[in-house]
Amino acid sequence: MPEIKFFIARDADGFPLWLLADPSTQRPGLYCWVSNTGQWHRNPVVEMLDMLGRGPSLEPVQLHELPGLTASWPELDAATAGWLLDEFEGQQFPDVLSNGHLGIVTADRDAELRALTSESHTWAVVRSYPAKLVLPR
Repeated sequence: MPEIKFFIARDADGFPLWLLADPSTQRPGLYCWVSNTGQWHRNPVVEMLDMLGRGPSLEPVQLHELPGLTASWPELDAATAGWLLDEFEGQQFPDVLSNGHLGIVTADRDAELRALTSESHTWAVVRSYPAKLVLPR
């Protein structure tokens, strides 16, 4: 599995703005953690600022730190950012990903498995054979 990079995006004063995932080796875009939905949402505004070199500073985060960060990350205030929440809640796969999609194991693994097996995915049965298969005659 290609490496996904995770960051805390901070403003010029060091205030944490977003918890970000960059799965660019798998799909384009930057995804931000939204505690209100419990999902990672593609954020075109952060992508544009990053592309223009005007984005926030990015502090790398290790995969093992993410369950604690996602559990304690504050929710967006619906009174001041309701428009943004509406935008995020209207997103569908592949613009919204679960922790499971990004390889983050949390205590709520059952919910992650349900998200991975939602209608937006199809499953294929694959049989793996050894390299030197000898078939019976």
